[in-house]
Amino acid sequence: LGNYDAALADFQHLAELEPENPLPYLEQGWTFLDHLNQPQEAIEAFDRAIAINQETAEAYLGRGNALRALDADPQEALDAWSSCVAYNPHQYWCYFDLANLYDELGQIDEAVANFQLYLEYVDETDCIECQQDAEAYIDDHGG
Repeated sequence: LGNYDAALADFQHLAELEPENPLPYLEQGWTFLDHLNQPQEAIEAFDRAIAINQETAEAYLGRGNALRALDADPQEALDAWSSCVAYNPHQYWCYFDLANLYDELGQIDEAVANFQLYLEYVDETDCIECQQDAEAYIDDHGG
C-alpha cells in the first residue's frame, strides 16, 4: 500500500501490453491526481486515455478535476465535464463538479440544473453529504 511509483510502473507496463486500452492511463491519471498531487501529469495521462478512446467519460472527469487543481481557465474544466456527461450521462460526479463550478461563476440556473441531474443519477449510498448539499442548494435557489 502506498507504493505509487510501483503502481505507475505497473500501469505503464499494462499500457504497453494493451495499447488500445485506456484504463491504464485512467489509473495513472487518478494516481497522479489523488495520491501524488501532480495535476499536470494527471492531465497528460487522462489525455492519453482520451486519445485511445474519445468516449472515455471518466477521463474527462479526471481532466476537469486536474484542471481545477491547477487553477486553469474554468472554461476548460467546464468543457471537460460537459464532454464527460455527453459520453456518459450517468457519470454523476461530472454533474456535481459542473454545478459547483457554475455556482462559483455565478451561473445559478446552470448550477441548479446540474445539481438536479446529479441527484437524478447519483447512487443513493454515495456521499450522502454531497446529496444533502445539492438538495439544500436547490432549495435555497428556487430549483
